[in-house]
Amino acid sequence: MKRHAFTLIELLVVIAIIAILAAILFPVFAQAREKARSASCLSNMKQIGIAAMMYLQDYDERMPSDAGVARPACPAALDGDWGKDFWVFHFYPYIKQRAGNIQQQGASIFNCPSGSSLHEMDMPGDYVCYGFTPQWLQQNWNLVPRANGSFAWYNSYAINEHLCDAEFPNEGPELARWEEPANSYMILEANKSELEGDELSRTPGTFAKNNWIGAQVRHSEGMNITYLDGHAKWLRVSYGTLSSSSATRANWISPPGAANSQFDCGPWTAPGNDNVRFDNGQPCK
Repeated sequence: MKRHAFTLIELLVVIAIIAILAAILFPVFAQAREKARSASCLSNMKQIGIAAMMYLQDYDERMPSDAGVARPACPAALDGDWGKDFWVFHFYPYIKQRAGNIQQQGASIFNCPSGSSLHEMDMPGDYVCYGFTPQWLQQNWNLVPRANGSFAWYNSYAINEHLCDAEFPNEGPELARWEEPANSYMILEANKSELEGDELSRTPGTFAKNNWIGAQVRHSEGMNITYLDGHAKWLRVSYGTLSSSSATRANWISPPGAANSQFDCGPWTAPGNDNVRFDNGQPCK
């Protein structure tokens, strides 16, 4: 029986076809993988939203905060750092998962599959303010000391700072004072533990005080957001112009940024003003 081998031309044609198919399919596979990651992240944030609602019911509709609590050893803590810096641990009884320590980056509901950041405790500041001890942090928050004795954890999300402090007039963490909870932000994807409209983006880098990226656009030009009524959804991120920079907070349209450090746009704002879609009397930029 006479056998016919492939010619060189035929082999080249087959290789070319395979290359074309790969070029077409690889982006599709990448999009499918990112879609799965986004869905996993959204599931995380929905569960965090449920946990927050349960927390609110147990604490008279107030988010974790120490605003107004006298701490003689640390007056700076009066703006609510206890809540906005450590909310992931306060929600633990309702989720039964803690933020991953330095040995468990991906093993937590607080970790987005598309990105996470390392959050480091302020030392000795937090120790002085809240009376932490290494033993207490290890036993209660499952944290592991680093080589320098400090503690850190992985987290992909930030709480709306206005929910946890009373820094501005007529502001407080009571849920009942918010007029549009279904349109107001509770949790966003970010590289820090708390966020507001006047600090969406700053100097890129690993999380550290005064050196963080801010809001994170991790999923197909958008991010997942949990709202104050507990529901969560994906939101496309947009800026003022095609040439605008995400590093300038005033350029953020969705979610809206603030032009200065004293005024935030609607979804961020203090209770009683959350239906206002303006920044210091001007439309959000």
